Amino acid sequence: MAKPVDKIGTHQKPLGGKEASRIAREYFTEIHGAFNVWNFEVESVTREKQNWKIRCSFAPTSTGGAPRSTYEVEVKEDGTIGRVNRIDTTNT
Repeated sequence: MAKPVDKIGTHQKPLGGKEASRIAREYFTEIHGAFNVWNFEVESVTREKQNWKIRCSFAPTSTGGAPRSTYEVEVKEDGTIGRVNRIDTTNT
């Protein structure tokens, strides 16, 4: 699981979209391993309420030929991962 962002005193350091994207990538790297998160790509970053929604995709192996996996990841303001949804892109 991704580590929370640094805290400064009693206030949290603001979490930006770039940092939220990095946390999402670290989440998948930790679960699947660096070689199974090949060619990680952030497709969109949006803000909803206090959370970031990161839509990203990656090839599950470095050998090529495998279809890319697409996910939507919720990164909370404290830097933790919320919901993770796999998105079926076969019909798009």
